[in-house]
Parts: sequence; structure tokens; C-alpha cells
Amino acid sequence: MSDSDRIIMLPGLKKSLEQKMHAYIEDKNYSEALSIANELIEHDVQDININLIKLSCLTELNKLDDAVSFIEDLLQKQDKHYYSYFEIYLGLLYETEQYEEIMHTLDETEIPEASKPVFDDFYRIAFQTNEKIKLASAKELITELEVVINRKDNLKQ
Repeated sequence: MSDSDRIIMLPGLKKSLEQKMHAYIEDKNYSEALSIANELIEHDVQDININLIKLSCLTELNKLDDAVSFIEDLLQKQDKHYYSYFEIYLGLLYETEQYEEIMHTLDETEIPEASKPVFDDFYRIAFQTNEKIKLASAKELITELEVVINRKDNLKQ
């Protein structure tokens, strides 16, 4: 939507939509709540609560790739809520098992000193989980190798 196509939402309509959205959330009707959140966002309603509701709905609807994409767009804006979004982003990466991406992202991002303990914990957990996966994979490969050695299957060895 270009700037000339944007229609400003009247405050009464905005409030009414927000109330409907919250009612849908309470009823666990995440599809309808997401639809309203999208409508508000399309009308350039800049509100962290609307963004968080959209993220929550996407997560509840198991649309994690869409949630990651949306939050990446929010991070591009680098607004005052950047680190709140950043923490959620890392959580979504964890949820989608992108542990190496978490570590890479944290290595590449300048973290304020006050927030370092939280993000250091994210890094540590991602590192440990990634190492466990690598170890399990290595054990599985060793087991498979032992089986083909016992069968004397030279080609698979």
C-alpha cells in the first residue's frame, strides 16, 4: 500500500476493532483475531500490542514461518521496541529449531549491557541444544556404521 493509498482509521472504528480482537483472543478464535490485527496494521496502526497479538495468533495457529517473517519486518524498523521484538524473535527461532541462527544472530547484534544476561542465556541454551543434536546425530551415524560393519557391507561403509 503506497502512502497515497493509506486511509486513516477513525478512532472509534479502531477502538471497536481492538475490542473485537480482544474478544476473539479470549474465545481462542485466533483466526478472526489475526484478521483484525492484520486490518489494523494495514491501516498503519503502529502499536506494539497489536503486533504482539498478531505474533501470538500466528504462533497459536502454528504459522511459525509467518511469525518469523513478520517479526523480521518489525526488527527492520529498529524502533524503540527493537529489543522486545528481538527477544521474541530469538524465541521463535528456538521454537523452529534454528539454534545456529540464534547464535549467529546474537554474535552479529550489539546488545545493551543491561540486556546481556538475558541474551547470554539464549546463546547458552541454543549452543547446548545444538551440541546435543550434533551428538545425537553422531551417535546415530556411529550405530549405523557398526551395523554395516557387522554385515560386512563394504559399499555402505
